[in-house]
Amino acid sequence: MHVPLLALTGGDPLTRPDLFPIIEFASSRSVRTSLTLLPTPNLEASVIPELKACGLMRAGFWLHGATPALNDNYWGISGLHRRTLDIIGACHEVQLPVQVNTIVSPRSLQAFDSMIDLLARLDVALWNVVFFVPTVRDETAVTLSADEHEEVFVKLYAASKHVHFQIKTTEGQHYQRFLLRQRVKESHRRLTEAEVIPCLPKGVNDGKGLVFINYRGEAFPSRYLPLSGGDVTRQSLGEVYRDSSLFVSLRDSSRLKGKCGRCPVRTVCGGSRARAYAMTGDLFASDPCCAFQA
Repeated sequence: MHVPLLALTGGDPLTRPDLFPIIEFASSRSVRTSLTLLPTPNLEASVIPELKACGLMRAGFWLHGATPALNDNYWGISGLHRRTLDIIGACHEVQLPVQVNTIVSPRSLQAFDSMIDLLARLDVALWNVVFFVPTVRDETAVTLSADEHEEVFVKLYAASKHVHFQIKTTEGQHYQRFLLRQRVKESHRRLTEAEVIPCLPKGVNDGKGLVFINYRGEAFPSRYLPLSGGDVTRQSLGEVYRDSSLFVSLRDSSRLKGKCGRCPVRTVCGGSRARAYAMTGDLFASDPCCAFQA
């Protein structure tokens, strides 16, 4: 399938006795592998050189704020912020690149600039900004509004101009629409959006360039979309990804409804299908957190 990246995550992956063989197996077949770790008692600094020796390409960590108060309050456990920074330091000692994942919430939005400064000091390779997808209706109150998403986009774009690390978004597909508008504004000649769209990188969305497999072997379009397209213990991953009716439908932009269906960059963006499903119950509804107006 020419998979560009295998991302291993949990829970706590270190509880799996076959974690190291999995990384070695992937590395021996030239599959770039990343591993997201939690600062549990299992995570000692001595584990990091072993992971590097197995062929791990990148280690990922969760930081939900630049300060212990913001990060540790999110988890409800004190000391995680300091412990995470210490383990990141251990990664640098063996030259293992580091990725930091951050779930953006209304609370952390106020300290966004401080987070960018911290990541620069930590010398991370990549910052994965995760836009919250509610799992139950009660969580919609902590979901960023459409305008707050735009505020984050402005900050991300400004940061991308001067930081040395890569910035990517998860369930923030409409950042591609924002980038398009910025490139049109900054073009040396008066380019139209239609001229710029073909030059944009191919969009990754739920089930479109992405598949999430849980520990039971069920294949989902993303970690945040709880609809299974098949079981890789019964059929090949390639069959599930290529042929599952769920995955095939998600790659058909003509099925999008409302303003997502009318959006000129729907083939690049397409909105968060996970967020649309979580907040409306309709897999192909407009992303409720996008400010675009046709």
